[in-house]
Amino acid sequence: MKVALEYSDERNAFFVICEKHGRVPLDDQTQSALEGLNHRQLNQKPGYVITCPTCKQEQKEKIEQEKKMTEIRAVRKRAGVPKRFLRVRVGGWDAKIDQQRKARSIATDYINFFGNGVDDGSSLIFAGPPGTGKTHLAAAILNGIIDKGFTGRYTTGLMLKQAVQNTYQDSAMSRQEVVKGYTDPSLLVLDEVDLMHASEDAQLIIWEVISGRYNEVKPTILISNLNKQQLTDTIGERIIDRMAEQGGKFVAFTWDSHRRKQNV
Repeated sequence: MKVALEYSDERNAFFVICEKHGRVPLDDQTQSALEGLNHRQLNQKPGYVITCPTCKQEQKEKIEQEKKMTEIRAVRKRAGVPKRFLRVRVGGWDAKIDQQRKARSIATDYINFFGNGVDDGSSLIFAGPPGTGKTHLAAAILNGIIDKGFTGRYTTGLMLKQAVQNTYQDSAMSRQEVVKGYTDPSLLVLDEVDLMHASEDAQLIIWEVISGRYNEVKPTILISNLNKQQLTDTIGERIIDRMAEQGGKFVAFTWDSHRRKQNV
């Protein structure tokens, strides 16, 4: 951006005349460095380059914003959000009936309060038939909290079970290290949790993760195609109780599948 210097006798100070920002005062340090010179003398000073302070600040903010976006993209990549839901946000989740609007409102408030010291550690359970938008809304929440600078992770019940059970054989990671990968993020979204089945080992795995996160006051979003009683029978009452503490909510997705509607 082209600039020129102007000296004000009235104010005894230099100003930059910027094509973009107009007349911009220089900071005290630069003013002191120019003390005793007028703009003609300064223009003749070899090798001296003056820049618009506002342009300089905008460039600094642009670099910082680009750095932040690079970091957010890296966090989102590590989070494992499915490609289909990488760009979704809560505001774009379709809500046509009161129950859907209530679910979207819960999601919006969840993001807004996340990390603000209000309802820290509060978890959510999204339960209902396939095709009702549970994963979409949970991924939108996860994307929202990552946008705020927090960490997150998305996984499914089967992926979690397999990751832990892989440590029973030759593995570069211990069971404790694998579980830590799910307890460390600020928010965990555990999808298709009912597909882990009601085996003793599966319940122990999910208990380790949920309990570990509970002890660190870190929230979890569970997603299931089962109703509340069926889910309780599958993963155990202790886990459901942990999810309910700290203001946790059970959100029932009771409307028809949007996928079936699209195929009619």
